[in-house]
Amino acid sequence: MKTCKICRSVAVNVVAQLLPKHGGRCDALQCHQCGFLWADPLPDFTPEFLNQIYGEAYTEQIRSLESDYESRRTLYQATVSQLDLLEKYLPSSPRYRKALNIGAMTISSKVLLDQGWDLTAVEVSDYAARSAAEKWDMQVVHGKIEDVTLPADVFDLIKLSHVIEHLADPLAVLHKLHSTMKRGGILLLETDNSAGLKTWLEVSVRRLLGEALATSLVYRLTQKNLKTRYGRLIPYEHVSLFNQKSLLLAVQDVGFVPIQILCPAQGDPVWFPFTNQAQRWTPLERLMSYVDALGAKIGRGEVLVMFARKE
Repeated sequence: MKTCKICRSVAVNVVAQLLPKHGGRCDALQCHQCGFLWADPLPDFTPEFLNQIYGEAYTEQIRSLESDYESRRTLYQATVSQLDLLEKYLPSSPRYRKALNIGAMTISSKVLLDQGWDLTAVEVSDYAARSAAEKWDMQVVHGKIEDVTLPADVFDLIKLSHVIEHLADPLAVLHKLHSTMKRGGILLLETDNSAGLKTWLEVSVRRLLGEALATSLVYRLTQKNLKTRYGRLIPYEHVSLFNQKSLLLAVQDVGFVPIQILCPAQGDPVWFPFTNQAQRWTPLERLMSYVDALGAKIGRGEVLVMFARKE
């Protein structure tokens, strides 16, 4: 019997059986109490295995979104706007405050440096860590956040941007981040929303048509293979997905106090700006972006943003 990793409920169902592109088999499990969605079983996430997943090809695919000047400017300005919104929550302290950024694949890390933060970046990908140091002159700690040693009560800001969905044990990492943050510090967490309107519609159609027909139809229309994914659960890259309820439970479980939660759409200019990837959309993908925009208006966009404080 499986138990939910977040609320410990045993009301867990298998919602899909998946064939990850990196090999093996796993189930997509969902808790009916809190909505948490995760992949099980998972392989041993050794550094060697993770570098196979998050190597040069993966890193450069992410960085391709900022490959031209206008895209870089858009993504840079989005992070500037995020930090502007954070100011009202941050405690008064000297100008050069300490920040921890989990990940060093995108230009958002450089924004923290440019705005005068004393930045520590942790990156699991060997290629991403080395290339960030060369590209942006950053000091990057290479390793799994689970394994990296961090001092207690140090950071004023911790930024966890589209990272938690990659973690096999998100609660353990949140506990670690809570320990390394100063009292009064702010956690900014962004991730996918497993209860977004667009995802709900996609999953509903999948259930209605059945796996075989839905897989065939979606592949014809978008070239995406449903055998490897369930919504935004894409083992072994995205292995933990939250909705508002499960994310609130998770941050509260480790001692953070939620301040605000947002559910913007993908395409939101601050939280998930579209850059050059929109040029390659199929008509169906363009239609679904309108569905997502509608979802954001009713509190069910595809992105979750959480501000939380360490009291």
